[in-house]
Amino acid sequence: MAASSYRDATTTRTLKSHGFNQRPDLDELIDYAFATADKLDALYAALNLAAHVDVRGRWHAGEPLPPPTEVIAHDDRWEVYYD
Repeated sequence: MAASSYRDATTTRTLKSHGFNQRPDLDELIDYAFATADKLDALYAALNLAAHVDVRGRWHAGEPLPPPTEVIAHDDRWEVYYD
């Protein structure tokens, strides 16, 4: 019982530190996620960086991939490049 109340208190404190109510609804959480993603995209663009995921699923910021050099397939909806 004590662990559960500690976890609830910690969760409530964390949500309040991010500007949420005690029990935010799904729409509020989704809006927060999109706003955070937009801020990260703007930061990466300003610093000329790109986000990459490694094989373990961890996110890293690094140099953007170079643009592709040769088009090997083309359709009205997409292009496939090969360096």
